[in-house]
This record gives sequence, C-alpha cells and structure tokens, in this order.
Amino acid sequence: TIIFDTVYINTGNDYNITTGEYTVPADGIYTISYPGGYAAYLVIDGIQNQPMNRPYEFTAGTVLRFESDNCSACAWEIIQLR
Repeated sequence: TIIFDTVYINTGNDYNITTGEYTVPADGIYTISYPGGYAAYLVIDGIQNQPMNRPYEFTAGTVLRFESDNCSACAWEIIQLR
C-alpha cells in the first residue's frame, strides 16, 4: 500500500495517513485520477487491479488503497462528483 508523505487536501480525514487507506465518506459518483508513469493499481474493498482514471459509483464505507512496486513520487486524486 502506498502511504503518502504529503497530503495536500484531506477533507473529512477520509484518507488514513497511517494505513494509506481511503474510506469513501458518502454514497455517490467518484472519479479517481492517476497521472501514470508508474506501475501502480487501485484496490477496492480488497479487489486488486481495478482500472483507474474513470468514474465509480461507491457506497459509504468502501475502502480504497493504491499499490505499487516502484512508485516513489505518485500522485492521486479522488473527487466526489455527486
């Protein structure tokens, strides 16, 4: 699991800086952006290798995490669309 050294915005503290997990705060449509350049993948409720850079419909309490073997300068963005 990638644990970020720097977190710029963490509204509601939904990203756990200790475990590296993000817990979806409310039902809705979310987009997950990853700029690429590194071999990394998204894990949704324990299911690995989920596609990125697309919208998802999540229910509150869904747990996300990001994994990589060599991502020392990754950046991720999770935005609730509605």
